[in-house]
Amino acid sequence: MLIVNPQRVPVFGLIVPFVLMGLCLYTTCLVLIGSIPRAVSPPKANHRAVSALLSGVAVCAVGLQSIGQFTLRDFGVLLLLAGVAYLYVARNILGIR
Repeated sequence: MLIVNPQRVPVFGLIVPFVLMGLCLYTTCLVLIGSIPRAVSPPKANHRAVSALLSGVAVCAVGLQSIGQFTLRDFGVLLLLAGVAYLYVARNILGIR
C-alpha cells in the first residue's frame, strides 16, 4: 500500500488488505485461544466468537487509523461496542447464560 496511490485504486483494492488482515488475525486468534489450558480459556463454543470479536476490533482500529480518525475516545467506543456484541452473541446465539 505504500507504493499505491489510493485515489487511483478502485474501492475493491483498498478493502482487500483489511479483509486479508482480518482473516489472518481470526485464524491466529483461534490457534492461540485453542492453545490456552482449559482452566483459563473460554468454553470451546466461544472460541470462534471471541476470535471474530478480537479480529474485528483490530481491523476496525487499523481502518480508523488509516483514515486518520482514530482517537482514544474512538477506541473506548469500539471496546464498548465489542463488549455489547460479545454479550449479545454469548446469550442469544451461543446460549450461554
